[in-house]
Amino acid sequence: MSLFKISGKSVEKMNSTKNIERKIQNLCENNLEEIFGVKFLRSEYPTTTGGRMDTLGIDFEGNPVIVYDAVKNKLPSLKETIDLMMNNEEF
Repeated sequence: MSLFKISGKSVEKMNSTKNIERKIQNLCENNLEEIFGVKFLRSEYPTTTGGRMDTLGIDFEGNPVIVYDAVKNKLPSLKETIDLMMNNEEF
């Protein structure tokens, strides 16, 4: 996904987003409840297969909410996510 810099009424596509990913993740996590109605629980939550969930939260009904930064070919499988939720006492 491309990122854009907004200056007044103009928009400019950013050439490099290398150092911005973590800043965006922090901004979203710090405002998760305001933006998505989700209570923040943990950042960089480890999975049983050695991966990680970028952001873990819980909605107002008590359902787990998992936010991944979808990097091409690095998104965990749905099965891995369900297995983690079913086998973890924290859920």
